[in-house]
Amino acid sequence: MRQKRFMDSVRDSLYGIRFALGTERNLRIHALVLVVLIPGALVVGVQLLEMALLLLGAGLVITAELFNTAVEKLIDLKIAREYNPLARIAKDVAAGAVLFSSLCALVVGLLVLANLLIRKGVIG
Repeated sequence: MRQKRFMDSVRDSLYGIRFALGTERNLRIHALVLVVLIPGALVVGVQLLEMALLLLGAGLVITAELFNTAVEKLIDLKIAREYNPLARIAKDVAAGAVLFSSLCALVVGLLVLANLLIRKGVIG
């Protein structure tokens, strides 16, 4: 078996992202939020570090969604023939990671917004 080249790994990774975007509604929602977030943040004038925090939060959410998709597909492949409570726990924990990262990203977004409003003199 030949060793994978870097570009092969990149191609495979992009395929995985495309697959997940094509099959996972929640991932498409998160990606849409990211597409709206970037220009929106630039328009309202977030600072460089704030933009980095927003992108980090959004990236973590999308990463969690990708891992969640991988866990779900693996479990469906190996265990789906019959109900298994451990399979449900694994899927629920992976979904919990998405929820947790989403809530953290939301808090970061709200803190950035509050800081922006304070800088502009709108609040306190």
